[in-house]
Amino acid sequence: MTEAEEKQASWMVQDMLAEQQRIKQAANQMAASAQAEAERIKAKLPLPPAASEGMFEVRFVQALVEIMTGRATVAKPDMVKMPETPYEQIALVLSSTGQFYYRVTPQGCTCKGFVYRGKCRHFKAAFPELVALRENGNCSESRREVRQVKAPSQQSKAGRKEPENLPALADSKRVKEYQEYLQNDYAAHRVHEFHPMDYKNFCKAARRLEKIQARLKALGDAGQWECQEYKDLEREEHRYCVSLGY
Repeated sequence: MTEAEEKQASWMVQDMLAEQQRIKQAANQMAASAQAEAERIKAKLPLPPAASEGMFEVRFVQALVEIMTGRATVAKPDMVKMPETPYEQIALVLSSTGQFYYRVTPQGCTCKGFVYRGKCRHFKAAFPELVALRENGNCSESRREVRQVKAPSQQSKAGRKEPENLPALADSKRVKEYQEYLQNDYAAHRVHEFHPMDYKNFCKAARRLEKIQARLKALGDAGQWECQEYKDLEREEHRYCVSLGY
């Protein structure tokens, strides 16, 4: 290698190291900023627990948006954050059916998924900094637990099912939803560590959930939130949402 080539190689290495250092510094700054925001949220005064179920109809939230903005709206935003106060932040997050909003604070979410599992998509959407802080705090404990787990026996390995081959003519949208379901940390099979649904049963459950949500929307648009059919469908919808991780 000539002297000119050695100088060029040395320059490239130095440039790569400098770029790596800049990326590391940027990542550290982002992590520090997220942690500072999480600590700021946690430092707020706690609110009293909700006396109701913490579910609010869309029309009430729309009226609240009109009060805060001075403009009437028929839109259904995915999330509405309340103005800053000395008390902890409140966010209203739209449900999967689009029929009501959940009350979410740094203490948790009023949905049944959070009550059962201690985590849900509503809480993650409202307070991603707190979710990241909790996940980072559990990393070291998780690593220690992994070391203590015994290797599975050959018998248990043999009992596991291999990933199925999807139908050649399967709908691409449904296939994508199925792949997301398999990797969804909030789906029942990941939470309780059992075998996930196969593709056929997933499609059946997804179609049933879509029908339930369409019927709930029709009943909600007709103002029939208190009828027995609406309540029954809402409970059934919740079971499917927990199963699929929605």
